[in-house]
Amino acid sequence: MKAARVMLWILGAFNLIGGIAIIGLSFAVDSELEKSGASSADAEAFADFGQGILIIAGVISLVFAAVGMVLAAKFRSGGNGIRIGSIVYGAVGALFSLFSLPLGIVSLALAVLVIVFVAKSDGAAWFNRNKQQY
Repeated sequence: MKAARVMLWILGAFNLIGGIAIIGLSFAVDSELEKSGASSADAEAFADFGQGILIIAGVISLVFAAVGMVLAAKFRSGGNGIRIGSIVYGAVGALFSLFSLPLGIVSLALAVLVIVFVAKSDGAAWFNRNKQQY
């Protein structure tokens, strides 16, 4: 379970870095379009729409990073909700990493490993253990 917890922290860090990079990229693209001199109303509307899409994608990535980090932080306390949340987080992470292949291959592998480690019977026993000593 320690490996799955570390993998959740890594996935959260990847999403945090990616979200910040996407938001930064949206402003860089906007400034480059302004420099190019495209001054028609349609070009400006298209640039604003593209920047909005990138910002939304970045915010979603930041939220996804926060969820992964919260799940990793709650691993020690256990509980079936954390286990199920980790499985769902891994499944969604694996799905979205398919869209970013080949760069997303590391995220895909980590997400699949989180699902496998947490869904095994050993994982279920660990999350449902007696928590009085902790």
